[in-house]
Amino acid sequence: MTDPTAPEILAWLGTLPLRDQLVSLHAMTIAIPTLHRSHPFKARIAAVHAALAPTAAQLGDILTAARSQAERLKEELAG
Repeated sequence: MTDPTAPEILAWLGTLPLRDQLVSLHAMTIAIPTLHRSHPFKARIAAVHAALAPTAAQLGDILTAARSQAERLKEELAG
């Protein structure tokens, strides 16, 4: 499995719009539960969340999109 905290993946995430970054980061934590224990990864989520400052409705949409993206990611990781 590819390490989602690899510098090239984190650099790619940085090129995305903030909303897409937050969707992708949440999707990764859903698909790869061990990321819940990664303080740097959680800090990155918090930083993007703070920069975006989504409303409750926007956050709901982001988390819904993240769940959908996580399902696709799980399928890809399963091979």
